Amino acid sequence: ALDHIYHKEGYIRSGLYDWQAGWVQGKKGWANDYPNQDWENNLLVYPTELLEPDDPRLIKTLSEIRRRKYREGVMSYRNGMHVHQYVTLNQAQQYLAIGDQKHALLDLYHVLLHNGSTHEGFENMVEPWTNRTPVATLPPPHAWAAAKTALFIRNMMVREYGGDLGLKQGQRDLYLYSLISPSWARSGQAMRIKNAPTEMGRISSTLSFVTGGAQLTVQSDFHHAPRTLALRIPYFVTLDSFESDASQGFEKDNVLYFTPDVTRATIRWSEIPRVHENSYQNLLRAYRSEFDFIVTDGDYDPNRASQPFLLDDEKDHPAEALSFDLVRRAFLKEYARRFTEYRLAGGKPYVVKPPRLLNAVERKAEFNKQK
Repeated sequence: ALDHIYHKEGYIRSGLYDWQAGWVQGKKGWANDYPNQDWENNLLVYPTELLEPDDPRLIKTLSEIRRRKYREGVMSYRNGMHVHQYVTLNQAQQYLAIGDQKHALLDLYHVLLHNGSTHEGFENMVEPWTNRTPVATLPPPHAWAAAKTALFIRNMMVREYGGDLGLKQGQRDLYLYSLISPSWARSGQAMRIKNAPTEMGRISSTLSFVTGGAQLTVQSDFHHAPRTLALRIPYFVTLDSFESDASQGFEKDNVLYFTPDVTRATIRWSEIPRVHENSYQNLLRAYRSEFDFIVTDGDYDPNRASQPFLLDDEKDHPAEALSFDLVRRAFLKEYARRFTEYRLAGGKPYVVKPPRLLNAVERKAEFNKQK
């Protein structure tokens, strides 16, 4: 079924077979005009382990979902009609599992960028590049948004993986620090895990960054040990050398694997030359490469999407490491550009007015009106 739909559609979509859509949530008369939304199909490697991390069908599916459905740096729903913040984290989990740290980091930063002032997330019904206001029936905070955000942050620090979800005894690994931002990996800074519960038991760890590398310490209390403790080398550096007190340690595909008796390791790396060039420009190009309309006919020909461009003042922006602040500035730059075009075309700003503060008598009167 996966191969059939992959060859037919060019990627693995949610619906493996063609089918006739019914009513939305069983509500007669409310036709489902947008079936086959990309949803479960970006859960192919985590948590399901259905496909291997290097399966080309998986890589193409993630790429197509991103190309077709991302708006404002996050996933959309109903073919681009609405921004869908939290489902972006499904995609980010796949990037985390396959080692695509840069896309995982971009997704995390954009999800956080779309949070409210108290870090609350929302579901959908926000039109891309508009007023940012969900409809009243879908107010934030959203429980799934909170749960998926918390799980992703947990998994980027400590994550179990392998062995067919643990069904194959002795083949499950414990990954530490799977996602490291260049803005975190500065000498004197550190990432820490404190008494974290896992399938294997509890673990504490510190990854302290030093000039030219990092120092890893581990304190574990496993009731059954993982096959290995694994640490992925950050995407912006190359590994020079490492040493540890583990019985065995080795590197494979840019991941360091240690036997579970490890308590310390020294890792030396070098930053990849020019790795941060065009970070700002690439963010703007991504925003400007989106489909700027709702795709109702299923035709996602790249020629129908917007064509990326850079303004003169953007072309010479200096190289800058990826960070939340960089994403925020690039997003605000693009939002301001679109808002200016909207105003010049006669569009009116969406005015937000705070509700009037009521005293106790007025609140009671308003409450009684609703009885």
